[in-house]
Amino acid sequence: MKKEKLKPVAIVSREGMRAVVAKVVKDKLKVASINIEMEKEIAEIQKRYQAKLDPLNREIQMSEAGLVLWAEKNKSEFGDLKSIDLPMARIGFRTSPPAVEKTSTKDTWLQIAMRLATYMEGDIVGENYVRYADPVVDKEGIIADRSTLPESMLKAVGLKISQEENFYIAPKSEVLEPSNREVSA
Repeated sequence: MKKEKLKPVAIVSREGMRAVVAKVVKDKLKVASINIEMEKEIAEIQKRYQAKLDPLNREIQMSEAGLVLWAEKNKSEFGDLKSIDLPMARIGFRTSPPAVEKTSTKDTWLQIAMRLATYMEGDIVGENYVRYADPVVDKEGIIADRSTLPESMLKAVGLKISQEENFYIAPKSEVLEPSNREVSA
């Protein structure tokens, strides 16, 4: 559907302008009032459904926690893979993207950027990982070069590369599709 082009209200006098301002204010107050009514209804609906969702979410959390414990204790079940394909879902571990983190919470990013700016060891020039305006650590650059950066450099400037492995359960689309049809029926 094509959007209707708005035509500005013609205002020819100061009194006309005041009348239009008064109408805009009145209309905005109506809009605010309607939005408040709508938000109240939405809150009531959310509250009503939350009572049904909370027990289900608790069950899911407890079951998933049990699955994580089982998976961590039985990594041999996964063989060389990081996942197991089951009839209704795939479960497994995913590795998060690498992230640059401070080794000490006492350090500020500015302090680390200053140490990086003066770091030099062999071919490694720490200044390549500092952006200027205010010195800022170039985390993306560090992540991109992480395989060539010595641990000693990162440690010297107060950084580390972290990467986590997270458990997941991914329902298969064939399982989801009938469920979605039932919901929409």
